[in-house]
Amino acid sequence: MGRPVFLCSLLWFIPATLPAQSPVIPRPQPSTLWITPRSGLAEAPMPLTVQPVRASRRTRWKTGMVAGAVILGVGGAAFGSGLCHGLSEEQSPHCGGATLGMAMLGAFVGGVIGGLIGGAIEAE
Repeated sequence: MGRPVFLCSLLWFIPATLPAQSPVIPRPQPSTLWITPRSGLAEAPMPLTVQPVRASRRTRWKTGMVAGAVILGVGGAAFGSGLCHGLSEEQSPHCGGATLGMAMLGAFVGGVIGGLIGGAIEAE
């Protein structure tokens, strides 16, 4: 019997109307980005100016991509072949799929890494 009395006494502390239900709706205020300290009024933003397009610098991303793809592609093929032959229990396992798969994975990863490195090198 004490619990319902306690819960009802808590209703005393809940306000009858919440702030969102009040009849006074706050008006929009000007942004603080456009208010100047001296006038307090909003000023018009600066007109947009068109910046001339700067010529992009030439980099060696293609060279880096090709070099990285070749190096890691050959390394991936050797790793895949060695892994297949080392883990296989057959005398002459067919490792073409594993070799080709690891070569393609190595070429992709090497191409991305080489392209990023080559993109940081400016061409003459």
